[in-house]
Amino acid sequence: MGLFLGIFIVLLVVLILTGSFIGFPYNEFLKPGNVSENGTQIIEQGRERTDWRIVIRLYRGPFLIIIMLFLLAFNVHGWRSAGVNHVLIFELDPRNHLSQHHIMELAACMGVLWCVSLLLFFYSDFLGISHYAIPVIVSGVMLVFFINPFHVLFYDARKWVMKIVFRIIAAPFFAVGFADFWLADQFTSLSPAFLDIEYFICFYSFEVPWVTGGIPSRSNVCMSNSNAIRPILAVLPSWFRFAQCLRRYRDSKLAYPHLVNAGKYSTSFFVVLFSALNSMHVERYSEDFIAQRPVFYLWVISAIISSCYSFWWDIRMDWGFLDRNAKSNRLLRDSLVYSSSWYYYYTIVQDLVLRFAWTISISVNELGLLHHEILLSVLATAELWRRFVWNFFRLENEHLNNCGEFRAVRNIAVTPVGKKTDMALLVRTASDQEDGLTKKDSRKLHSIWKEANEEMKRDQDQHPSANAELFPINIPDPSYNPEEDEEEKDKDKEKEKKNGGEEVLLELAD
Repeated sequence: MGLFLGIFIVLLVVLILTGSFIGFPYNEFLKPGNVSENGTQIIEQGRERTDWRIVIRLYRGPFLIIIMLFLLAFNVHGWRSAGVNHVLIFELDPRNHLSQHHIMELAACMGVLWCVSLLLFFYSDFLGISHYAIPVIVSGVMLVFFINPFHVLFYDARKWVMKIVFRIIAAPFFAVGFADFWLADQFTSLSPAFLDIEYFICFYSFEVPWVTGGIPSRSNVCMSNSNAIRPILAVLPSWFRFAQCLRRYRDSKLAYPHLVNAGKYSTSFFVVLFSALNSMHVERYSEDFIAQRPVFYLWVISAIISSCYSFWWDIRMDWGFLDRNAKSNRLLRDSLVYSSSWYYYYTIVQDLVLRFAWTISISVNELGLLHHEILLSVLATAELWRRFVWNFFRLENEHLNNCGEFRAVRNIAVTPVGKKTDMALLVRTASDQEDGLTKKDSRKLHSIWKEANEEMKRDQDQHPSANAELFPINIPDPSYNPEEDEEEKDKDKEKEKKNGGEEVLLELAD
């Protein structure tokens, strides 16, 4: 892991220097020249720098996915350090799942591949290769890695992710678990990546030079805001969550919170709609003032409503803050897993700021201070950071309320689970024995269970407030066999009858 991470950091520095001093490669194309003496048109060869907006859109999507993997590795490390048992919450296999080191290694390898690809793009003129073929190769390698059907390269983890992705796409037709809507929430933070995938397909279908016969496309059809496919893809992640909420309402018949949560995601539909209409208006009538664009005000109003709605849902429902019964932690809740309460207050402030970060785009775009593509890249990275922080407290709240609907229901400890007391593994080991446990295994399993219960009781004494609702009963003995229990009871009854008969004979003898 350390090797690839170090290479990734070095390559990032090299990329910055290369982009600053070498610049983007040239596009060679054919253009009509002067007319010859006999009246024929002379075709000349021209050269121009590659449009930097094309490079950003081709490489931004994979970069955002890599950054999310890096942040997810830190999430897992934080959960394990604080004792938030994400393995049970996501219902992963306790014996075979990715640790933070595996995820970091995967992100670093993908990062190295991304950096090497971009370096080859910059140096393509010197190497004599087609620079537009390089983004296809790196995207193809990343796609093949995730859909690879062979039992190599984290097969079980990739299979789990692909299964969850399929359930997200077909959300209305399957029951929704925690992992389903958690991963769908991650997709909502990757909306710019969805848009870049659309541009990638459009560009290589209509505008890439080898498709147009070496003649550069001046139409910029893929850059146009009039493309109706872009708003559909932008709203797709919110639609997934909206459909999941409707499915959860169908299964539970609880209007609150599921229909209320669906209403939150429905506000995103209007934000995307009015934003797309506003962009189309600006593209066609660029010299109009804001006052002449009523759809602009509709976009701002819908965005404010959506941001306020989402912020309230984050702090109240997803994180469980603003608990009126909280005595020791103002504006939070009584049970806190992480060490300092200042972490929680920082989270509330940064979530509020980043939920309304879109307001920056209004002033920046209107004043022309920063190009839209650069601003979108900055805001997309900021949204990944917001989701990264959100994950810590969403899992913590699920950890403290793990008996709710559609959640993991197995008991989990607040403190980190040790190797000797991994009860999920203990129960899994007992259930894997198809022919039953031998007496030796049963005694060994019983001793482990007894040790775990004693450790749990000590943990309850140390954390009475946090564990009161997590451990209402003791962990059942996995080595318990009801048939053996019945046999023991029959033996006890026969023994009592025999002892009773002996006592009667003794009384008669007296």
